[in-house]
Amino acid sequence: MENFNVFDQEEFIQQTVENKRLKKDLIQTIFIQHGYLIISQNDQEIKLKQHDVFFPEPNKSYQIISKSSDLELLSLVLTKKILDTSIIDLSGYEYNQFFGESRVNNYHFNEIEFSALIELLLQLKLRLQEKSTKFVRYLQFNLFYAIVYTTFSELSKQQTIIVRKGTRKDDIVKRFLNDLNKGYTENRDAKYYADKLNITVRYLTECCKSITGRTTKELISSVVIRESKVLLSETTKTISEISNELNFSDQYSFGNFFKKHLKISPTQFRKSLQ
Repeated sequence: MENFNVFDQEEFIQQTVENKRLKKDLIQTIFIQHGYLIISQNDQEIKLKQHDVFFPEPNKSYQIISKSSDLELLSLVLTKKILDTSIIDLSGYEYNQFFGESRVNNYHFNEIEFSALIELLLQLKLRLQEKSTKFVRYLQFNLFYAIVYTTFSELSKQQTIIVRKGTRKDDIVKRFLNDLNKGYTENRDAKYYADKLNITVRYLTECCKSITGRTTKELISSVVIRESKVLLSETTKTISEISNELNFSDQYSFGNFFKKHLKISPTQFRKSLQ
């Protein structure tokens, strides 16, 4: 599995479970279509029922306790590699609003939204079985993005996602990210954004680290990398044109920045999508 896959209940057991435990090196989301599945984490049992969507935490141990005879599920399984190649940032502020320290792992979806997700998952599963071509890969990635966005759109409607009351740090990080997304091409200096918020760079970093788990510098870089991926994957602009658009001094400094963060060059990244 190179980036992601969709498994039914039999494949889920074969591919993502080892000695009745979920494999820790995979990132997956479990969609319960029928029946139930009981999972234990730290001696706490979680019963997943029809129309439940479950997000196991990466690197934590989950044991399968039991399942019903009529269990039907789909599992969207990702490798950690996709976090480098995806244009979706799965580790920023919005993600942490769902899955922070008081995270909720199990959500119940209404039948209409759940059915829409299952339809997308089945389409993706079908496309993943096709012979790989440039257009098939575009379909695969676009279906994957549709599933992610549809899932998070539904989560945003649920009151249970409000797991952290708004704090001054939350407000600072929101305002910082808003300013950053508007001005990252012109200003990539943490002091510029701290000054706009009338706080020190140290306190801005403290807020960012507390809320998102990443430093100010890491968040600035992630926004630039995210836009770089979009331009490389969705436009035919040259590397030189992209480096100019992102306000790098030249394509070599852009290439060095990109490779430092993703371990591959912009050209290699673009080729990996073909």
